[in-house]
Amino acid sequence: RRIEAREESKREKSRSERRIEAREESKREKNRSERRFEAREESKREKSRSERRVEAREESKREKSRSERRVEAREESKQEKTCEAREESKQEKSCEAREESKQEKSRSKRRVEAREESKQEKGGEVREEMRSERVAKTEKSGVRRQKSCDGGRV
Repeated sequence: RRIEAREESKREKSRSERRIEAREESKREKNRSERRFEAREESKREKSRSERRVEAREESKREKSRSERRVEAREESKQEKTCEAREESKQEKSCEAREESKQEKSRSKRRVEAREESKQEKGGEVREEMRSERVAKTEKSGVRRQKSCDGGRV
């Protein structure tokens, strides 16, 4: 009986050790399972972060492209305005120069005519028709000058 009891005690001890080992293995498996689950969750989070970084890069590229187009449009607008202003300035200067030249010729002509008239008046011969011609010419040239500088609008 003592031998039988010892054998039974050994078997019980062995069963107890196996139960303990099984509980330990169960805990280890539970830990492995939790780590796998956590790794899957972390992988999902990393994938989401990666997608957000990709989207942010894409948006940054789109914004850069929009910004470049705005800069190009501003430059083009500046160039157009500058070109238009230069062209307008040229036209104004050219028109003013033509006008000044015409006026100077007209003044010179009037001085010559006035000297001529003065000589004739001194001699007692006043020609009324010369005066009326001069007035008519002056009025006519004034209209022509206005047309040329206004682009043909009177």
